Amino acid sequence: MKKWSVGFSLIECLIYCAILALMSLLVFAYFSRQNNALRTFVASGQRSMDCFIACQLLAADIIQAEPKQMWWHQTNDEYIFKTSQESVAWRLHEHNVYRAKGEYDFARHAWEHKSTALVARHVAALSIQTQKNNAMVTAVTIRITHDSGSHTRTVPLMNRMLG
Repeated sequence: MKKWSVGFSLIECLIYCAILALMSLLVFAYFSRQNNALRTFVASGQRSMDCFIACQLLAADIIQAEPKQMWWHQTNDEYIFKTSQESVAWRLHEHNVYRAKGEYDFARHAWEHKSTALVARHVAALSIQTQKNNAMVTAVTIRITHDSGSHTRTVPLMNRMLG
């Protein structure tokens, strides 16, 4: 009588496939979690860089601001000032920082024409604080806060009459 060679049964094959599927699921879950953590880290870094660039650009605009108080206007959510070439406005609206430039009538407090650009997203707060000595502004401190931190820059100004 001929002896049959021993092989795998269907049940053993299904058990091996189930173990392989479970191991594949665990490996996929691990790499998926790592990918999500990396994406969150990169997005947070990008938001931080955007806020840093916005802070630097705002500081450059303030350095170019005209030295007379009549060329500076501040509302609840917008900071408008005149530079040597045009009027510039910065504002925070719905967690986004916008920079507008154009012609602003400081007597009527209204824009004649302007163009607006989105500078940074996911911003929690934008504040511009002036440091005065008598009637003269000696420095302006800019603070842009986002979800993972904030950027602060103090711009020293010499004898500016900003409001």
